[in-house]
Amino acid sequence: MIALKNTILKSLSCLMITSIITLCLYEMSWSASIIQDQSDGAGIFSYNYGPRGQSFTAEDQYIYSIGFFIEEHDQGDFLPITMDLYEGIGYGGSLLKSADFTPGAGYNDFYDVDFSDVSFTVGNMYSVKLTTTSNKWALHRVQHSYPNGSPRGDWINYEGGDMLDKTGTPVPYMDLTFRVLAPEPISSTLFLTGAATLGFRMYRKKRTA
Repeated sequence: MIALKNTILKSLSCLMITSIITLCLYEMSWSASIIQDQSDGAGIFSYNYGPRGQSFTAEDQYIYSIGFFIEEHDQGDFLPITMDLYEGIGYGGSLLKSADFTPGAGYNDFYDVDFSDVSFTVGNMYSVKLTTTSNKWALHRVQHSYPNGSPRGDWINYEGGDMLDKTGTPVPYMDLTFRVLAPEPISSTLFLTGAATLGFRMYRKKRTA
C-alpha cells in the first residue's frame, strides 16, 4: 500500500512539473490584442466608393477574431459585407480566408469575425479588405495626421499598418477603427498555485524521509 501511495505521489509530482512548464510556454506564446479604438466619425465605405481595408502586423500565431467598427446608415439594403484576409500589404497577396456577415438594424459597434482557424507568422504583415454591394454600412476611421505628415490633434497612429483604399494602396495618415483579438495569457495565479503544490509535496516528502 505504501509503495502504491509513493508511486501515485511521484506520478502527481511529475504531472505538476509538466503542467508548470506547459503553462509557462503557453503564456509566453501569446501577446496582447491589437486594438485601435479611436474614431473621429464614420468614414467612406459603400458600394459607390468601393472597398476599404486595413493592414496590420501579426503579434500572435493564432487569434480569436478580427473586427471593425461598423455603423448603419439610413439608406441602402441589408446586404452582407465580405471580409477577406490577405498575406502582405494590399489585396494582391494570398487569400487566407473569406467570410460574409450582415450586421443587424441599428448596428453601431465593433463586428468581430472568427479567424481562429488561420495561422499567422509573427512579425509579418496582413491585410483585411471589406466589400459590400449596399450603401447601408459605414466604417469608422481616424485621421491621425494630415497628408503632409503633420499631426492632427491628439489622435495616435497605429504603427503596425495603415488604412487601405479601394485598390489596396496604404493611406498612411489614416487607420480604420479595428481590433485583432488574441487569447489572453494564462493568469500567473495558476503558475503560482502549481509551484506551491509542488513545493508542498517536496516538503512533505522531506519530512517523511
